[in-house]
Amino acid sequence: MLPLYVTVGGPFRTAATSDIDGDTILVGRAQTLWKSQCGVVPSIREKHGLQAALDYLVSEKLLTFAEAAVSRPDFAHELPVFVAEIRRLFTPDEIKEHLAILVPRAEEAARADAEAGDDEVEAISAQELAARLGRLSLLKHLLEADQLGTS
Repeated sequence: MLPLYVTVGGPFRTAATSDIDGDTILVGRAQTLWKSQCGVVPSIREKHGLQAALDYLVSEKLLTFAEAAVSRPDFAHELPVFVAEIRRLFTPDEIKEHLAILVPRAEEAARADAEAGDDEVEAISAQELAARLGRLSLLKHLLEADQLGTS
């Protein structure tokens, strides 16, 4: 059975209780966040162009959202829906062209963070590097897949 959503206090806090295993996941704030971020994209696209809209939503917001999803169940729960909305806002060709530039840059930045010296705060472990690159690969796959959903 699909999750049942109930309010647990405040405009940004709702709980989804799964009938499958009884686990509770906080959703609402994450959903409100991605919806508001997607909501401004048409305006950004109109005023600043396609590249600015893609940079804002995919390069900045989606990557940050995916990072938060690692430790926040509410963000993990909403990530597939966020990706689906991005796929609705942009054509497959627009996404593919953007990812052709974004992925190599993001991979290079992650490797630079991993290679940072001990005196630099931004240094990341090899494990974190692998995790970042794995998330990037998964997002690329989801954004470029012919079809999303379950079989």
